[in-house]
Parts: sequence; C-alpha cells; structure tokens
Amino acid sequence: MAHAIRTGQHAVCFEEALLLREIGALDLTANQLTGSIPTELGNLTNLTYLDLALNQLTGSILTELGNLINFTHLDLTNTQVSDLSPL
Repeated sequence: MAHAIRTGQHAVCFEEALLLREIGALDLTANQLTGSIPTELGNLTNLTYLDLALNQLTGSILTELGNLINFTHLDLTNTQVSDLSPL
C-alpha cells in the first residue's frame, strides 16, 4: 500500500520522508525547504507524485527521478530548480 504525506505549512526534513520506502505521493509544498533535491528520492520506487512547489530549492532535476517507472507528477512551481532534462 502506498502512503502519502501532506505537511501543509510545517517544516519537513527530507530525511524523515525518505524513511518511508513505500511512499507513493509526497507533497512538500510551501515548507521553506532549501538546498538541492536529495538523490535519495530516486530510491522511492513507488513514488508517483512529488510536489515541491513554493520552496527555496536550487540546482537541477536529478537523473534518479527519471528512473522511477511509475512517476507521473512533478511540481517545481516557484522554485529555483533548473534543467529538467533528466525527465
């Protein structure tokens, strides 16, 4: 069974979310996240939905996300993430 996390306005640590290997949807919209997208997201093999909009993320899309065969949705609206080529 896939799990989903909705955090609303609460700060979330990526590392905590990554402990849930069976997660299918991860919505971290508007959580004041900074830095780059962790490569470990590529280990969430059941991930289909990832929303990182309205955060202060930088860098580029991870090649690892392109390997997720069930992945269908990515929202990076209002982030500083560039280079969407791996998807």
